Amino acid sequence: MNKILIVTLCAIALFGCAKKNNASIQNTVSITGKWSVKADTLRIYDNNVLKSTSVLGLATSPYIQFNTDATGTTMMDESGAGTTQRFTYSVTGKTITFNFPAQTISGAQQAAYTQSATIKQQSANSLTILFDDHSTSGGITEEDAEITYLTK
Repeated sequence: MNKILIVTLCAIALFGCAKKNNASIQNTVSITGKWSVKADTLRIYDNNVLKSTSVLGLATSPYIQFNTDATGTTMMDESGAGTTQRFTYSVTGKTITFNFPAQTISGAQQAAYTQSATIKQQSANSLTILFDDHSTSGGITEEDAEITYLTK
């Protein structure tokens, strides 16, 4: 009887406790959908010193549309003309990589380019993205930090 009890307790101890691996839990909130831009702020730094802050004008109803097929459209035109740009995108962790193909915008040809951004905050109805670009010229490191606040 003692042997059966010991075997049963060992079996419960070995197989009864499941490990939880919280490191594998991923954020399941999707960025797909049409996001309205509620605020857009640009800060420019030279050698880590803030040089200017601009709240970008929202003359039209700017938005970013993320489609389920990894394509999208953005309308961020400050002039009020309402021009749009097409892009493809990928999301890896907290990084969104935008790939803009060569396209004509407001009658001008725009070369293809890639831009990365960091998801700073995300929920089902709000998204905050940081576009952070750095360049160095003449011994001065310039940083353009643009933070865009979006809602569905």
